[in-house]
Amino acid sequence: MENSSKKNKNNKFLKKIQLRYLFIFYCFISFNLYPENTEISSAEFFGTDILGYWITNEKVGSEAIIELKRNLDTFEYYGVIAYIGFPEEGKKKVPILTEDPLIKTKIIYGFKYNYKNKKYLGGRVLDPTNGNIYYARLRVDNSGKLVLRGSLDPWSILGANRKWERVNPADLIKK
Repeated sequence: MENSSKKNKNNKFLKKIQLRYLFIFYCFISFNLYPENTEISSAEFFGTDILGYWITNEKVGSEAIIELKRNLDTFEYYGVIAYIGFPEEGKKKVPILTEDPLIKTKIIYGFKYNYKNKKYLGGRVLDPTNGNIYYARLRVDNSGKLVLRGSLDPWSILGANRKWERVNPADLIKK
């Protein structure tokens, strides 16, 4: 009799321990699956917040309007030059060039969206002035501007940032 009562006590004790560990495991998993900030837009979740038209803010005289797209087969993001213009001093309208050989050139490509970092990583950027290709990363900052980081190394240590603004091309094109 004594042996069976000891076994029952041991079994009850083991079941309590198992339940405690299961509860702790469940809490650990549920807290890691659901981050604190659950208020994100579907555009951020699916990585579509960069799609559309962006104007470069270069200081070399010409500005380009880049159309960012996503390849639906590979889910990679890329950008082509949609318009090139030479802005007039103090005016927002841009007279565009339609016959430029750089139009429709793919200047950024190969980006994959990383949900944890909210960045687009693994891409390349082509410098159309000299033809060099650099490593690149994209992200949208708090002000809504697109930050393109081009670098010589894949870790983005030696590089520079460029900020692009979202535009509607119809508002900028001078007719």
